[in-house]
Amino acid sequence: MFSLSPFWLHAQISPHAIVTGRIVDDSTGAPLPLTNVFVANSTIGTSANVEGKFVLKGVSLGEQQIVASIVGYVLETRTLRLTDTITYEIEFRLRPHELRMPGVIVEASDPVEWKKHLQRFMNSFFGTGKNATQCRLLNPQVLDFQIDEQNDRLTATAREPLEIENRALGYRTTYILRRYLESPQLLQFLGVTRFEEMRPKDTQESRRWIENRRNVYYGSRRHFLSALIRRTWREDGFEVNSIRKTPARMALMWRSGDEVDADTLLGPGRVPYERVLSFEGMLQVIYNQGRRKEFSLIQLDQPAVTIYASGLVENPLKMVTQGYWSIQRAADLLPTDYEPE
Repeated sequence: MFSLSPFWLHAQISPHAIVTGRIVDDSTGAPLPLTNVFVANSTIGTSANVEGKFVLKGVSLGEQQIVASIVGYVLETRTLRLTDTITYEIEFRLRPHELRMPGVIVEASDPVEWKKHLQRFMNSFFGTGKNATQCRLLNPQVLDFQIDEQNDRLTATAREPLEIENRALGYRTTYILRRYLESPQLLQFLGVTRFEEMRPKDTQESRRWIENRRNVYYGSRRHFLSALIRRTWREDGFEVNSIRKTPARMALMWRSGDEVDADTLLGPGRVPYERVLSFEGMLQVIYNQGRRKEFSLIQLDQPAVTIYASGLVENPLKMVTQGYWSIQRAADLLPTDYEPE
């Protein structure tokens, strides 16, 4: 299960499955046509037909979240473990939203404080890189904030999915915020995203989007983990060092510690397209290509984590990063089905 076939090594293409199903009203069993169905964090999506049926093609193997959403019903997410290149069938039974009394408007108790928290959220969520300046949150009014003054900890929740326009990468995204926590020591945000390709104004903008997407992908954590599985991490420009005795602040500025053969970090997964990543302490990962030299640190919150051939992590909250990878935020998100041209 750990060995890779020659085709896999040369093609470097993740295997795919097909997901089909039907969406109905939970109480009546009636089909729900036009329901949006998509693979979380990808551009793969469709709408249910008049019979409530849908087909999603090209879904990468691994643990995938399939999301069904339509106005008037509670959004539902189904987690599937796709282990083979076959067709999987599921059924969604959506529950209507509870009726609420109309005509009641709730205003923020302190609009000035809300705006201050919103700006802090935007800076952390989108980041401060060049792509962040070209991102717009179209519906900020759906956000609510709580602040722990003693620990300077900001928590954000969203009453509806966040609608985002990213003109740096050419995507319009719907972001379902599941968790957001920010403090001086930690930033965690987790959500489910639907990506839709935007229409470029002209050929120049199209070329700019292609180049920006490539710049975001190359050197990213996803690129590194994918290169680990393909065993091309050296050729792709990565260097890995163990820094057990080196302060983190120093390891973010120059080469530190002892060189590690990254091939030894992976063990077999449950199926061929998975690997188990494990190591002790902290690793320094350097991406060095041309004029770019990016320093990142990686640490695990548990003895091992599962990673997929696409470079994604089964539980991303169990992998803590510092440096370059930590400054890549929502403004730098790419769909999971993106592959550099």
